[in-house]
Amino acid sequence: MNVFTFDLETENHTLNKRKASPFDPRNYIVQVGWSTNNAPPQEKYYTHNHREHVLPVAEIDALQQGDIINGFNIKFDLLWVWQEPCLQRALKRGVLIWCGQYAEYLMAGQVPEAQMCAMNDVAEQYGGGQKIDAVKDMWNDGKLTSQIPRDLLTDYLIGDGEEIVGDVRNTFLIFKGQMLEITQKYSAEFLTMVRNSMDGLLATTFMEYNGVYCDKQRGEELRTQQAAELQVAITELNEFLPELPPELVFNWGSSLQVSCLIFGGYVKYQKWLAHVDENNNMIYAKKDEKQPLFGGDPLPVGECIKINDTLYVLESVEGTGFEHKGKWYVMQDTYKSGLRAGEGKFKNVKVDNKDKPKGALQDQYFKFDGYTKPKDKWAGSREDAFGNPIYSTASDVIEELGKRNLPFTNALVRRTGLDKDLGTYYWKEDKAGKRKGMLTLVDDSNIVHHKINHTSTITRRLSSSDPNLQNIPRGDTSSVKEMFTSRFGHEGQVGEFDYSQLEVVVQGVLTKDKQLCQDLRDRVDFHCKRLAAKMGLDYQQVWDKCHVEEDAEFKKGRTGAKIFSFQRAYGAGLPTISEETGMPLSEVEALAEAENQLYPGIQIFDDMMAKHIDMNRYQTDLNLFINGVLFKRGQSHWDSPTGTRYTWRENESLPFMQQKGVYTSFSPTQRKNYPVQGFGGEIVQTILGKLFRWSLSHDHFDGKLLMTNTVHDCVWFDGLSHLIKEHAPTITQIMESVPEVFNKAFPNTLDIDVPFPVEGEVGNNMKEMTVIKH
Repeated sequence: MNVFTFDLETENHTLNKRKASPFDPRNYIVQVGWSTNNAPPQEKYYTHNHREHVLPVAEIDALQQGDIINGFNIKFDLLWVWQEPCLQRALKRGVLIWCGQYAEYLMAGQVPEAQMCAMNDVAEQYGGGQKIDAVKDMWNDGKLTSQIPRDLLTDYLIGDGEEIVGDVRNTFLIFKGQMLEITQKYSAEFLTMVRNSMDGLLATTFMEYNGVYCDKQRGEELRTQQAAELQVAITELNEFLPELPPELVFNWGSSLQVSCLIFGGYVKYQKWLAHVDENNNMIYAKKDEKQPLFGGDPLPVGECIKINDTLYVLESVEGTGFEHKGKWYVMQDTYKSGLRAGEGKFKNVKVDNKDKPKGALQDQYFKFDGYTKPKDKWAGSREDAFGNPIYSTASDVIEELGKRNLPFTNALVRRTGLDKDLGTYYWKEDKAGKRKGMLTLVDDSNIVHHKINHTSTITRRLSSSDPNLQNIPRGDTSSVKEMFTSRFGHEGQVGEFDYSQLEVVVQGVLTKDKQLCQDLRDRVDFHCKRLAAKMGLDYQQVWDKCHVEEDAEFKKGRTGAKIFSFQRAYGAGLPTISEETGMPLSEVEALAEAENQLYPGIQIFDDMMAKHIDMNRYQTDLNLFINGVLFKRGQSHWDSPTGTRYTWRENESLPFMQQKGVYTSFSPTQRKNYPVQGFGGEIVQTILGKLFRWSLSHDHFDGKLLMTNTVHDCVWFDGLSHLIKEHAPTITQIMESVPEVFNKAFPNTLDIDVPFPVEGEVGNNMKEMTVIKH
């Protein structure tokens, strides 16, 4: 087996959230380094924008079936050289790839420390060295790769042959060390699983390179509609606001206020209040007032009668002062002599300025009664104005509230969903005028080059980012998928091929429950069967009610059973299923009891897993603090029939267990979830590799039929209409070949005898699809 190791140093402009994006025309390959087997590394350096014919053709052409092209985070490098003819020829001959980052992740059992690990994290344990800090510092300071001195970059890439171990040498040492460790410490199945996974990595590299076509014009139209719907939803939701004081303006961007509105609580605001004296009389600022004197005493002008510009009189009792038209008055004191003789006397007196009451902004508190009760686990560290907990209003909480089917929570979910979709799948603008959202990541060719991540989950399932094209709303809940059309215009179509009930099929493979496997072979509608068992009815009767008569109540019951089936397979507890589906706990318990009666092997498998995990527990150096007390976390793992290692770590126990003195424990939900979700993900990745090799054998149909994306249990294609329809049966056959593929690869540990049914759909966009009939 020959091993060709290579690494690239590229110009590092960022485009659409990709650092050193190969899709940015400003970027190019500055330097390439390579080595075959243990030969001294070689390099080429480019002083101009260079992107083609970088790989050493003779050395690549010498590779044969079973030989390896080796890299670390190899997808990055492959995307740069994907179109090189020598690379495609080598892959077509059966040359494999090896990614040290991906292998390390799988060897470590997908633990968080191994996710997206860097070369520096692992190189030394395999006899390598650390990267040159000076180069990293220059990148961190904003330098372009082409601005780094060539000699320094060369040392960084291939070393100096003495003290400095460059990236190429490190990458080879990591591969060599990993192969040795796998051979000595892992099952025979492990290496086969890793090689299958590497082909899956080739498939997702192909998908990222192709990208997904996005009709930006249609996207902008949908965004406009979405923004209008959001305004309507905001108006509707505002109707649920209680009558607020004028000084309190509700802020939907305040998690504190939103929490109080939903769950109840006190919000502090400020209101201007006048100061009062001990008699509760308002206190005013003072002003000088010129008051007339009567008998030497000043009187407020408001209590006197002005008779000319300078004189005031005061009404008095009969016989006092002088009489005028039947009334008696006292004259204001006047000067008796001098220049001012006859003028009224006045005195400046401090009086209250009624236009200027004294006061200040003071804290006030408004109580929101709330619309529904929160879960304790939603409580955060913050408190409201009276010390009550503030609860999370994150999207997952809002989504769960929607299942309570209250007028307020329904309106809240609608408003939150529209706002999330606007900022996630279209775009929103922040206060600085910066836009964010999926439409901002579409390039000038209407292609969005998403990232499909292999090393980011604890279960080894794939994830997606920048943008997340695995997290797209279902077609019946959103119009987002209308944006995703064919790059071939009216001559093209998009296709989606999806495994049916993959989680249930995986349960059958892992648990080997006889009845479950037989039902899978009989293509039973499991949701109808669970519903029939719960209701004590005949399966065929329930099937007819759902599929022939389309009885509304039975279809609703089937939907509940479907959600139960999915949640149960992935490890959710009964109370959680009840809360998240809105079904009464008694109904969920009835479904669980029916399942235990129908498929006892599922519980037997889970009991076996629980015993295995507990027996294989060992203590780690990881700390866990519970009520201020330090505990060392326990860890355990289980190797699946394919060699994939799943790792569990202890967490804080539930309160009832702590009352018994058990403070740390393994999560039952994770115990049930990891094997089912993980093996399902492994199946998809392995089959992606088979689809890629099939596509490669046809030279990718000259670019007219392309794999573009994978969303959990399905695969997306974009191609000319006639090619998609012509090859749909083959795509389906490859995807359904799971038993043959896995039984051949793992003859000593697997004997899969259940089908993996696949349904294909095709359409002008990813929302409006029709089932492909074979």
